[in-house]
Amino acid sequence: MTLDTGSGNPGAEAIDWNCSNTAAVRNVTIKGSGRIGLNSARGSFGGGSGPCLVKNLTVAGAFDYGIVAGSGEVGITYEHLTVTLPRVAGFWNVDNNSWGARPEGNYFRKRPGHS
Repeated sequence: MTLDTGSGNPGAEAIDWNCSNTAAVRNVTIKGSGRIGLNSARGSFGGGSGPCLVKNLTVAGAFDYGIVAGSGEVGITYEHLTVTLPRVAGFWNVDNNSWGARPEGNYFRKRPGHS
């Protein structure tokens, strides 16, 4: 599945997701522009996400943050991620709660001129 937020939507969030139990985002491409590609941190602000899975996710475009992660209760597992050219950060772990990411296959590409 491909989601396209288009252009000229600076506050857009392609997916704003609060997950539970067997929920998953699998085989998804997010493109366009906006604030966040995948926001899975809703639980950090009073809900509670997880356990759940994000697998084979690509975020390509001019998003401030490719993925914003966080969980008020249990963790979210991230596997096989590709985030290209984020304006601020490819992956922001908001509350530093435990989460899993398998490094094999994860790819984060910085914007030219950013450290």
